[in-house]
Parts: sequence; C-alpha cells; structure tokens
Amino acid sequence: TKADYSIDGDYSRKDAEQTIEEVKRIKNKIKETSKNYFRHENE
Repeated sequence: TKADYSIDGDYSRKDAEQTIEEVKRIKNKIKETSKNYFRHENE
C-alpha cells in the first residue's frame, strides 16, 4: 500500500505512474461532471 511505501520513502516507478494515471482520470471525470453541470444550469 501507499503507507508502506512512504515509510520506506521508496515509491516504485510503477506505483508512481499508476498514481499519475489515477489523478488524470479523476481530473477528467471532474471536467466532464462540471461540463454537464454547467450545461444543465444553462438550460
């Protein structure tokens, strides 16, 4: 888990890349959600 790695202070590259992908996915989801939200607000 992340907690285990932070104790070692050693993130594996794969974990770091997974985290980056996760963040990108979340940001895109937020972007889509807010787009839909504003669309509904304008109707």
